[in-house]
Amino acid sequence: MRHLMSPLDFSVEELDQLLDLASDIEKHPKKYAHACDGKKLATCFYEPSTRTRLSFEAAMLNLGGSVLGFASADSSSASKGESISDTIRVISCYADICAMRHPKEGAALVASQKSRIPVINAGDGGHQHPTQTLADLLTIRSLKGRIHFAHVRNLKFNSPTDFEEAAHLSSDGTFDMYEIMKALYDIGFDGPIRPDHGRMIWGEVAMPGYGLYDRALGATYLNGLWEAIEKGETRHAVK
Repeated sequence: MRHLMSPLDFSVEELDQLLDLASDIEKHPKKYAHACDGKKLATCFYEPSTRTRLSFEAAMLNLGGSVLGFASADSSSASKGESISDTIRVISCYADICAMRHPKEGAALVASQKSRIPVINAGDGGHQHPTQTLADLLTIRSLKGRIHFAHVRNLKFNSPTDFEEAAHLSSDGTFDMYEIMKALYDIGFDGPIRPDHGRMIWGEVAMPGYGLYDRALGATYLNGLWEAIEKGETRHAVK
């Protein structure tokens, strides 16, 4: 049994297969109209949501399945103090799969550890929203014909053909972010660039619970480097 907590839960090959399937469903909906006959989706939403919740419910109904669940914590036993672990144990008795939305980071992961059915993270605070990412990837591929992006991390140089990730502070890598961005610029890279934890790419310690904020900082920093490189500024000038 597999859960979906993060887009990184899929390999590149699995992402391609999943996007191929989504594209085929989009083009031939009647072909999949009974794919989920007899199956039930539980939408456990601990905070208000319109697009995400209705997207899940519409998708399940379009595939021939049925839907049950709650739209806010106030309309569930969470309002009486029931834990996520207890709730998912109950949900596991009634549904075949669960989509959970929660304002706290890691809530869906806790549920997956206690669940007897697959759990999909439908958003856990400012942490992960994998199905939104997948929808974005499908849109990009349908418009561009491919998915073309770079995930920027600290790198350590071992030889001209051997690189490894330096997963901690920038000082652990032998390439700094200027060199990496300059290399992307020099080859004419024109796709989105996704940073790893922002503070770490310029040498500070990442703060637990601030993943999305840190990445926003990292994106701002990388954008500044890119603009400086476009203007022909040297590494010394942008530090």
